[in-house]
Amino acid sequence: MFLLGKIRNAYLYLEGLTFDKRAQLKELPRPKFFDHENGVNWILENFDKENLTILEIGAKEVTGTSVIKSKIINAKYIGTDIAPGRNVDIVCDAHELSKFISINSIDLIYSTSVFEHLYAPWLVAEEISKVLKVGGFVCIETAFNFKSHERPWNFFHMTDLGLKALFNEYLGFETIDSGLDIPIRGRFSLLGPKYLRMKEVYGLMSMSYFVGEKKSEMKKDENENKFNWKNANPMLTDESNKYPSTSDNLEEREYFQ
Repeated sequence: MFLLGKIRNAYLYLEGLTFDKRAQLKELPRPKFFDHENGVNWILENFDKENLTILEIGAKEVTGTSVIKSKIINAKYIGTDIAPGRNVDIVCDAHELSKFISINSIDLIYSTSVFEHLYAPWLVAEEISKVLKVGGFVCIETAFNFKSHERPWNFFHMTDLGLKALFNEYLGFETIDSGLDIPIRGRFSLLGPKYLRMKEVYGLMSMSYFVGEKKSEMKKDENENKFNWKNANPMLTDESNKYPSTSDNLEEREYFQ
């Protein structure tokens, strides 16, 4: 079995060298500077400064030492999490962040592998807008194509466009960087429907990334005196931004036969 495992790994490596690039879609955007390998270093280069405050949502050390806190030298760090534990300064639900953190008090909010576990991430986006200073930044890394995990608290896997929709201009944000990263090769299992078995799936990316700057306070609905997500509908705010027109693609249809 050990030898078979070695042979299998060697085959998969050679197969990967041959076909991995084919599985990627060039039109998918990649983050320019805030990605899996370089994101924390970018934050430190720009925000690890005296008189700045960095807040992490989901700071509890679960799989190892906090990557960002261990490298911060000058900035003030606040770790928040829904559960107590190592690296947690404030125990709170991110959906109620402004009850624990002063309004307009934070320079940067960082969160990795948390937004897929929020039951209402749009509410957390509102809370982030409340506690960030105007001119503050939010940096989010969250799962897109990934296994269901930490159930039953695994709700929304989203694209970079989903993060843009959350941190929209009506909440006061301008997109600074966004994209998809960590490519995946995938195919349909032999255990699935016959017409899909062994079909390769192209363009899979594990994680989504977003950096936004808070340019202004959120725009409240005149009638309700609070933020209304209906007003942030991109098809209402920009007439040119419509759902893409589609047609019956015969080639695509034959692929799945």
